[in-house]
This record gives sequence, structure tokens and C-alpha cells, in this order.
Amino acid sequence: MEFNKENHEQGLSLAIAEELKRLIYSGEILPGDRLNEVNLAARMGTSRGPIREAIRILTGLGLVTAVPNRGV
Repeated sequence: MEFNKENHEQGLSLAIAEELKRLIYSGEILPGDRLNEVNLAARMGTSRGPIREAIRILTGLGLVTAVPNRGV
């Protein structure tokens, strides 16, 4: 597979999703906590794009719920 920016961002998003899952399962992120993209991006040293994609992954897995007009 050829390395390009899209592949890198997909890998980064998956790694961030795994870290967020760890934080959820460990109780560092509690049920009902809001996931702030800006804060998570700063915490993980990345931009908001991979954070947003990681949140979409977790939404698909049923670990987080997006609330229309209120965020995640």
C-alpha cells in the first residue's frame, strides 16, 4: 500500500479512536462527558480532523452518541 496523507490520517484516526476507547473503558471519560474536539486535539497533539474521524468511528461502534446541535 502506498503511503499518502489520507492513509496517514486514517491510521492516526484509528489510533486516536483506540486511545479514546481506552479512556472510556478506564473511566477517565465518564458517561455523559462531552468530547470537546479542541481539547482532545491539544491533548493528543493533532488537529481536529483526526479527532472528528475518531469520534465518528466510536459513534459507529456505539461507544459515543452524537446529539444534534449539541456535539458529542
